[in-house]
Amino acid sequence: MKKISRLILVVAILLAALSLGASQSVLAIEEQARDRALASAAFIAILDQNGEMMGSGSGTFISADGLILTNFHVVGNPDTGELYRRDGLVGIGVIEDPTEPAIPRFYAQVVVGDPTLDLAVVRVVSYLDGDPLPARLNLTYIPFGDSDALGFGDDVISIGFPGVGIVDEVISLTYTEGSVAGFVSEGGVKVWIKTDALTGPGNSGGMVINDEGEIIGVHTAGSSDPQSAARISLERPINLAYDLIRKAQVTEPGQQFTPTKRKATPTPAAGGAGGAVWSEFTFATGVDSNYNPIGVADAFDSGVSEVYAVYQYEGMEDGLAWSRTWYLDGEAVLSQDDVWDGGEYGSGWLNIYNNGGLPDGVYGLVVWVGGEKVQEGSFTIGQPGSRLPAQSAAEGVWIQGRIVDAATGRGIRGAAFVALIPGTTVAQFDANPSEALFYAVGQADAQGYFQLDRALERGESYSIIIGARGYKRIAKDNLLVEEDTESPLELNIELQKGR
Repeated sequence: MKKISRLILVVAILLAALSLGASQSVLAIEEQARDRALASAAFIAILDQNGEMMGSGSGTFISADGLILTNFHVVGNPDTGELYRRDGLVGIGVIEDPTEPAIPRFYAQVVVGDPTLDLAVVRVVSYLDGDPLPARLNLTYIPFGDSDALGFGDDVISIGFPGVGIVDEVISLTYTEGSVAGFVSEGGVKVWIKTDALTGPGNSGGMVINDEGEIIGVHTAGSSDPQSAARISLERPINLAYDLIRKAQVTEPGQQFTPTKRKATPTPAAGGAGGAVWSEFTFATGVDSNYNPIGVADAFDSGVSEVYAVYQYEGMEDGLAWSRTWYLDGEAVLSQDDVWDGGEYGSGWLNIYNNGGLPDGVYGLVVWVGGEKVQEGSFTIGQPGSRLPAQSAAEGVWIQGRIVDAATGRGIRGAAFVALIPGTTVAQFDANPSEALFYAVGQADAQGYFQLDRALERGESYSIIIGARGYKRIAKDNLLVEEDTESPLELNIELQKGR
């Protein structure tokens, strides 16, 4: 296991109270919200079949593991539903310092899209050099808002990468402020938000946020009058994107978007299921090595990240075609076809997961063998009927905030916030400074903002180390995360120079 340089973990002052139970940022929430939004922006390079850039657009990170919301017309043709590139790959540039150019870093792949709404979600799948992603990607992402709460004159901010903002071929962020100028509704549903925020080609797919730093729209189009120089920007309300985002959250990595929907029931194959018999599904939060379910239920709390369907079977035959489809609120969200190789009888499991928490709703699972349905079952998560996608596990406390120089108030790039595995003391870490002792880690960006890559458990105690090169170290053992601690927890941490 790689050792950790003590210089990287030279630490500083945690908080005056040294308590996770109560803290208050001394920064204006507007500044924190703005800087988090800037760090959530994604530059999208539209690629041709040869991998050459043929255009660009904007997007927004909506999860720590790399889901990005954008327009469909950034990745494909809304009129035909076809992607510009057959495999759905696009290039992604990220923001480390909002005053510096976007840094080309990832490939992402289209996983879901709605040409009618002109919305799509892509998922980061690899680094540009082809290297696989780490287990914890830990990207800064934007919190969701409620576009139905907007009214005339409300302040909005548009963030993206318009072509007019690219100077001397430098790809940099453009931030413009405006207000809600009106709405377009169909059947009582807001389908467009009209704003006077200045935008241009290249802004497409970028975020529109409210004054709390929540995404409330996706910039999609603009309407202008050359004779009067008047222009209105058209934003797709975020509430119309939530069903698509929830579908993306339960779509497995590697399963890319296809323009035609899969049929709900497969065409029967010759021979059918034969004598195949499957037991009813037992739904659980885990399984042991003998396929026994752990945490059995038919209704799970909000924030659960994985659900297993455990079953027994007999009468199967290797080589049979079989398939399974997961449903969320009646809509197919994950379908897989396969060839059976599990033998005539035995036990097994299927699962559906999302690291940030599965969306609330009613889930269903249907299995076909040889084109014939052999079993189906259902369970619920949280409050069925909720359309708001999950962004973090509800059972934990997510820590985020800013680490700054105590004398200047400036953010410290690269400052580290580490929570050690429960039961591990700072002294034990000092004796053997290994990554194996990390429970959660966060590293500050150019503005000093950080977020841990894993939620801390309520009722659990952690030893905390925070620090950066050239700053004094203070570490604290056994900090208790209170049961009533709100999540996410915002911390403002000042570090003092010294050794």
